[in-house]
Amino acid sequence: MAFKPITVNTPAAEPAHILAEDDAAIYAGIIGGDCVLPIGGLMKTTVITNNKVRVSDGVVVVGGHVGRIVKGDYEDMTIANGTAGQKRNDIIAARFLAGADGGSDSFGLVVIRGTPGSSASDPVIVKGDLYAGDKQRDYPLWRVRLEGLSITKVEQMYEIGTTNKDLSDKAADLSGKIPEEGNGYLRFADGTLMQWGRAYFQSTASGGTGAVTITFPIPFSVLPRMSATPIYAATATPVFNVSVQPRSDMRSANLYARTSAGAIVSSAYADWIAIGR
Repeated sequence: MAFKPITVNTPAAEPAHILAEDDAAIYAGIIGGDCVLPIGGLMKTTVITNNKVRVSDGVVVVGGHVGRIVKGDYEDMTIANGTAGQKRNDIIAARFLAGADGGSDSFGLVVIRGTPGSSASDPVIVKGDLYAGDKQRDYPLWRVRLEGLSITKVEQMYEIGTTNKDLSDKAADLSGKIPEEGNGYLRFADGTLMQWGRAYFQSTASGGTGAVTITFPIPFSVLPRMSATPIYAATATPVFNVSVQPRSDMRSANLYARTSAGAIVSSAYADWIAIGR
């Protein structure tokens, strides 16, 4: 069957057709990745002895499959004895093992034992793609560091998932910070307004005087600071300077172009930028 309907009723006489992997595909698409959900005790740990680490309540998602330790409950993870004079990293992970063709699955917490040595490195983690048909996926929750016979540190390795409320709050917070952008201008959240453009100095044959008035895309509320840069579009364009002066109407500015000898510049361009409010 190429297409499989999920949220439909089927005749009572037919066998159940919704499997755990169907729900997992939906959760994986919604949640977006392996994580510990932001609820309960977040599967925090407590070192009980050098051979026992206790994991508190929480909800973990692995490849879209969801497992939990119920509130008020916990799971004790057994850590093998350390080796005198050596270091080792063990990983407490959530492991999902898929059954064949809809058969029984296995999902639980495991300790993946590292190799002792003069320095510690993490053991190999199986990160199979369950959606693509792989059978095993491990999600590291905690790194247990051992030096000699003692546990010296337990380090968090998982990410905490983001809720829809988190995303909504972030979007609302960003809405007042994203600049307003238009054709030739950018207005920032603090009111700063930046505008830019290119001015053209007509040829003297067409009546050009080496001066041009430009109009801002939108008006300023206070007189802006401005600068302009000559554009040498052709080898025949002489070296020239540009000066710029915003006008008191807050809507426009005058640009002037002259060579170092004071001659009028024509058939040339200059880029300008204005910053104000």
